Amino acid sequence: MRNIGSFIFFWLMASPAVAQSTVPGQIPLQELMDNTVFVDVTDSTGKSRGDPGSGVLLSTNGFILTARHIIEQNRKEATDKIVVALKTPNGQRLNARFFGCTTTELSDACLLYVASLDIAAAGITKSFPLSCRMPRATEPLVVSGFPVKSSFVVVTGPVTSSDIGELNKMYMDVRVLPGMSGGPVVDRNGALIGIVYGYGKDMPLGMFTPLTEAANLIQQTGIPCALGTTANNENNTPVSVPQNTAPALPSKVYIQIANSEQRVAAKAAVAQLKTANIPVETGVENVGAKAPNAPQIRYFSDNDSGAAQAVQRVLDQGDKFALVKVASKNPPPGLVEVWYPRCDSVGPFCPNSPEQVASGNVDVESGGSTDNKSDVCKTHSTVVCVKPSHPNATLVPGTAQFVISERSGGVFIDGKPINADPIGTSNIGWFPQPDQNSPSQICVTAYARTSACETKVYLRGQLQAQEIRTTSP
Repeated sequence: MRNIGSFIFFWLMASPAVAQSTVPGQIPLQELMDNTVFVDVTDSTGKSRGDPGSGVLLSTNGFILTARHIIEQNRKEATDKIVVALKTPNGQRLNARFFGCTTTELSDACLLYVASLDIAAAGITKSFPLSCRMPRATEPLVVSGFPVKSSFVVVTGPVTSSDIGELNKMYMDVRVLPGMSGGPVVDRNGALIGIVYGYGKDMPLGMFTPLTEAANLIQQTGIPCALGTTANNENNTPVSVPQNTAPALPSKVYIQIANSEQRVAAKAAVAQLKTANIPVETGVENVGAKAPNAPQIRYFSDNDSGAAQAVQRVLDQGDKFALVKVASKNPPPGLVEVWYPRCDSVGPFCPNSPEQVASGNVDVESGGSTDNKSDVCKTHSTVVCVKPSHPNATLVPGTAQFVISERSGGVFIDGKPINADPIGTSNIGWFPQPDQNSPSQICVTAYARTSACETKVYLRGQLQAQEIRTTSP
């Protein structure tokens, strides 16, 4: 009778005792949890395009390996996003950058990238060593992932293939559930040896893609990978082999902005880099408060200082971007990041502090006659507006304030329209024009009304609002 293999189910919110336990092969469960990644493709609103999958963190430098079919089958539009969550599907969603896929569909592997700072913030300090060797038949494996509607699953079982098949996959006697595609396949020494593909249709066995099928893709990350074993190594443990020379630099440029106002400048930067034949990711990510307080061009390896300088020469018309090397244990070769700054203060790509702009003085009055048929006894109002004071300035909607310099003693109701006299006497006030509350013009209506013609009511003042004068990038 065929051995199904042991099936172990763990919820992520395990007790401390469980979190410190190990699975067969003495692999710490926490290490499996830390390095198994939830992967989802969503539309621009955050709605999933299809069933999500899993991935594996290749290194704390931010690279994630996942199954190609998860990405390619679900990406429909240019505005679709790839989001990942570390340790649990319910954790913080991070926008992952698409780095590339294997050249053949059968190899079924794609590389994603998230900022190493996000990995560190999640408390992840260790990743699996990589073993780019062919697995042996009968050797035990540990597989983990995030099945649909489950938190975290670990499954164990042996390799059942003697070699790679025509589908570029290997079989394992492991129960694979939907949503585990792309999850890690780890050998008994705790080294990553492949990623989950799915469940075999021709036989009831799990299938995985060996790391050997993604070796060229992994090489671009700069992460050391064992390519073979020594002749006298009976345990078949991974042995480090020097990496091949890194590819031409830069291999990829990513652009991050701090607020939506910087998107125009960032898109112009994408166009400039493409014109210079520098490979740049078209999508621009808004990272908000994660952005630095000054413009930066970041690189990770000493060998990439020239690549960063090439990007700087294209974009830095005025010494706006500072070159910054980011310390990384396994620096990804050729990767350069362009970071636009937070706008805590005035500077390149940031607006000036808001300034006040005002209309001229206006006045509106009513009453002061004993003739209740006279015009002076009717409600009187006027629309007062402000516009930007400079071609490079825009108004801040919602900042309108009618500042009163003089007024009568009537009932004053600030900012609300009056359709009836609430207390049977006179009232004055102002209210905004909802269709005139834009960056190009803000208007309000100032009014005075009285139910006693002999009583004069009046309101005098000016409309004030805030404007921002942008700094040209």
